[in-house]
Amino acid sequence: MGFKVPGLAIAVTVIIVGSMGRAQATSESVLYTFSGGADGGYPEAPVILLGKKLYTTTSGGGGASGAGTVFETTLSGAGHAIYAFKGAPDGASPLSGLTAIHGVLYGTTYDGGNQSCQLDGVSDCGTVFAVTPKGKEQVVYAFKGGSDGANPDASLIQSAGTLFGTTSSGAGTGCGGFGVVGCGAVFSLTTSGSESLLYAFQGGTDGGLPGPGALVKIGGNFYGTTIAFGNKKCTAHLGCGTVYSISPSGSLNTLYTFTGGTDGASPNELVAVGSTLFGTTIYGGNGSNGTVFELSLAGKETVLYRFSGQADGSNPNPGMANLNGTLYGTTANGGANGCGTVFSVSSSGTVAAIYSFGGQANGDGCNPRSGLVNVNGTLYGTTSYGGASDVGTIYKFVP
Repeated sequence: MGFKVPGLAIAVTVIIVGSMGRAQATSESVLYTFSGGADGGYPEAPVILLGKKLYTTTSGGGGASGAGTVFETTLSGAGHAIYAFKGAPDGASPLSGLTAIHGVLYGTTYDGGNQSCQLDGVSDCGTVFAVTPKGKEQVVYAFKGGSDGANPDASLIQSAGTLFGTTSSGAGTGCGGFGVVGCGAVFSLTTSGSESLLYAFQGGTDGGLPGPGALVKIGGNFYGTTIAFGNKKCTAHLGCGTVYSISPSGSLNTLYTFTGGTDGASPNELVAVGSTLFGTTIYGGNGSNGTVFELSLAGKETVLYRFSGQADGSNPNPGMANLNGTLYGTTANGGANGCGTVFSVSSSGTVAAIYSFGGQANGDGCNPRSGLVNVNGTLYGTTSYGGASDVGTIYKFVP
């Protein structure tokens, strides 16, 4: 891609294109607007292309249970829910995106599943599910909240037909400062439902509470992030999180520990560009607005940009898409209308806020909670709010 090697000086500038959301509408258009009914609502997940259709999940809606849906749409915007969750035993509140293996979609639900598992006294511990494009769903695994972990909220990845993922809690008794039991885990799962714990976070220098970002694989190892713990001196978030590598056998190495200052806090999903990792932090940087950073596999971090919380946006989301040598991501908040932005990171390190969402009044969506996906040169994403019913949209963006 031509991104500069970490450690070299990078001159970072910001270019704000346009001042109002719809003034930039030549680049952004809504593909589908959710109603909050049978189709679902409040999507927090990215989309995935399978065949000639896009698939995602919604965290709510879908019928009387309101437990969320798996949603399908054509590239022209004709969409419908192919499955509506019931809560138990099939799961509820899917927050993550989907992963395809041999034409079957796999994902996670944060709640639902095993009703005897109630770590927080309110919800169940979540599931891994499989669903075909025709809507046939089955629970592959229901978390028990013990050593297996609980409440997954990150997308799965697959390697040689095996699924790998993280849980945001469970797998221990620590991390009570966040109101959860257990600091989270990294796990593997066969498509037939055999789950193995690879690592249980301890909430120490190893970090804790893996965030909503999926693992990324480089060579023989996986790389991921935790949103908390690590540096005990970072008290604002009970520790500001880590970037780690983990082998398929479960050997974990902490690559970088965030301090919560100018380097950021609570890192999101990583993206690999060659042998360099790029990512965002939700907080830290300039105030508590988040950062864009790069990290070598040796653990050297370089901050590319610190969001101001103004027209450039604030609190970036998991996931950046690579399109022709430029990375594109989203922020959940800030921008010209307070509804978030689309930003780009060029190969020279220039960060540009190139679109501001306008919200319900403009119909283009508000508050994206996930990043962008490159589908044949067009970027697709979801917003959790906005649209005609203010329960979210699927949109496409052409830089």
